[in-house]
Amino acid sequence: MACFETRLRRQALYPAGRGGAAGIARVVAHPRVGYWQGLRVMLLAVCLSSGLASAGEGDASQFNLAGQLERLTTRVHIAGEEPTTATLAERMATYRVPGVSIALLEDGAVVETLVVGHRDRAQRLPVTPETLFQAGSISKAVAVAGLLQQVETRGLDLDAPVNTLLERWQVPAHEWQQQEAVTLRRLASHSAGTTVPGFQGYAAGAAVPSLLQVLEGVAPANSAPVVVEQQPGQGYRYSGGGTTIIQLLLEDVSDEPFAALLQSQVLAPAGMSRSSFEQPLPGSLLANAALPYRADGKAVPGGPHIYPEQAAAGLWTTATDLLRFAAEIQQALKGESDRILSPRMAAAAVARQPGGLGLGFFLAPAQGTVTSFSHGGANAGYRAHLFASIAEGDGIAIMTNSDSGRQLIGEIMQAVAPHFGWQGFEPVVRVRASLDSAQLERLVGDYHSSRPVESTVQVRRSGDHLLLTVPDFLQEAAFLPESALSFFSFENISLTFETDETDRIIGLVLAGIHAERMAPEANRSVP
Repeated sequence: MACFETRLRRQALYPAGRGGAAGIARVVAHPRVGYWQGLRVMLLAVCLSSGLASAGEGDASQFNLAGQLERLTTRVHIAGEEPTTATLAERMATYRVPGVSIALLEDGAVVETLVVGHRDRAQRLPVTPETLFQAGSISKAVAVAGLLQQVETRGLDLDAPVNTLLERWQVPAHEWQQQEAVTLRRLASHSAGTTVPGFQGYAAGAAVPSLLQVLEGVAPANSAPVVVEQQPGQGYRYSGGGTTIIQLLLEDVSDEPFAALLQSQVLAPAGMSRSSFEQPLPGSLLANAALPYRADGKAVPGGPHIYPEQAAAGLWTTATDLLRFAAEIQQALKGESDRILSPRMAAAAVARQPGGLGLGFFLAPAQGTVTSFSHGGANAGYRAHLFASIAEGDGIAIMTNSDSGRQLIGEIMQAVAPHFGWQGFEPVVRVRASLDSAQLERLVGDYHSSRPVESTVQVRRSGDHLLLTVPDFLQEAAFLPESALSFFSFENISLTFETDETDRIIGLVLAGIHAERMAPEANRSVP
């Protein structure tokens, strides 16, 4: 599901003039306020079409988050061209993101929350700091924290074959089973070789499978069975299916439902009072939950999807609660907390495993001493990101209720990172080539991809560049040429076209996903 997550409409190339901001409210706390004392906050304003309201309390952080987001630029800058800038409200309008919630962490404490726009656009209900969003795959990081806690308290072996621990289901036999086993460590670091990278969820009114039906890939499950297709321990292979095995194991060893176990052992101890793994979300929390929207701005029919794959994609939470979780990891690493993980288990979580990941987290930099941990999330109609430094105790959580939220998140991270000295978010400079209309027209058509999900990639020409649409993922995303067959988006997504021995276009590769050209070759270019 997370493979086609970027959309950039044509107007983003030439932004319109400034417009009125969507509802924006800023909440600031003293940067040294006690973590477990909570945040003393004041909601200063929610302006539903009249611009920005912000204020601080006491000796608030000198960093002005709202002000920093007044000059956003795309992730890619074109060599020789001055990058255009836009406000947060303008970017939200461009990407059709109804609402966003951003929280900042400094020295282990949440110091600021900025909420913008609507959780329900039709009813014009604003996002508040208490608004819940689906966290998507960030769920995996929290679930693995629950696993590591059980490893320590129950004496589970991270390196034992997981089939020796499972009770209700077994990992199917595979060709490498005599040499390499699927283990908890490998499942938690996406190096077990298991399949099913992501899950679609289940729309309102649809039959929802049991956890065993998901793992076996039988009706009413809408995903393939979880099997081993790569030698365990050989390297990285992202697998939501593997995290679903962890969910089953936690239920087996604890004799508790997964959501209840994580509530008592992780969410409550971390102070995540506005979070739940329950699917569907209980009514008491649903009243202030953000509704999901597609990349074209339309509401997801029926509202939030249900994810029985709770460990992989089932967490409902707030930006502030995500930072409370991150702060607990940071404090455990310093030996200052063991509320959810001991210092030893926290160290294991951020220790680089074969394949490059930690246990439940992506780590940076790719080589050398690990300085930060993070995870992104993508469910139907939601995009989110959690990032935290290790030594400084800083971090950020961003949650949106749109399939095109990833683009906005990238620009927000790029704007905030310099203040904290976070590396890896600098703009990417690309060289733009010039192609004539004939060179672009030969690429126009529909392309079919069957993995990871059935998708049709529509390629159209718009002047001197291409527009790509993938239903529910991309909506007229602009791709600029850097050669006759290679293109890039302003979010630094790469697109390459494939040819046969006669130089005929036969397929494309978009963000690592292959699609074959379909016949007839429809020409639906835009002048």
